[in-house]
Amino acid sequence: MIQDFTGLCNDLDWHSTPFRHYTPTRTLTSRGGGLGGAVRHRAFGIMALLGLLCLDILGCSKEPTHTLQGVASWYGYPHHGRLTASGRRFNMYELSAAHRTLPLGTRLRVTNLSNGRAVTVTITDRGPFVKRRVIDLSYAAAREIGMIGPGTAPVQLEILE
Repeated sequence: MIQDFTGLCNDLDWHSTPFRHYTPTRTLTSRGGGLGGAVRHRAFGIMALLGLLCLDILGCSKEPTHTLQGVASWYGYPHHGRLTASGRRFNMYELSAAHRTLPLGTRLRVTNLSNGRAVTVTITDRGPFVKRRVIDLSYAAAREIGMIGPGTAPVQLEILE
């Protein structure tokens, strides 16, 4: 059954509406240079694969890729059991740390420059929120490198993975 709607708008006075002088200023054109979405998606995947192959050929290793020096602090009891930025509960007895920008799950070697002791930690939280500090270590990590007493220490961070 087909309905006829031709007589529904006859009562409207189209000449008194604000749209009587409307003329389109742009015409719609297709985006993306004519390639379909599937073709662009496949081309991006191929380019990403080629990039990974180039990195493998150039011999990218698992050695530390970046080092940073600064002052570290530690945090413990008041935060023990609270949720971290990674979604896990903070355990002050695990070897973990908080960093402002490194991706969650990044593993670091933290070396206390005062005594040469080092510990490997995983970034599980965001912080520190004190200026001029580069990392907040958990209580256990701070104990490993001997910075519980002073509270802060000059450290060197090496990104492992």
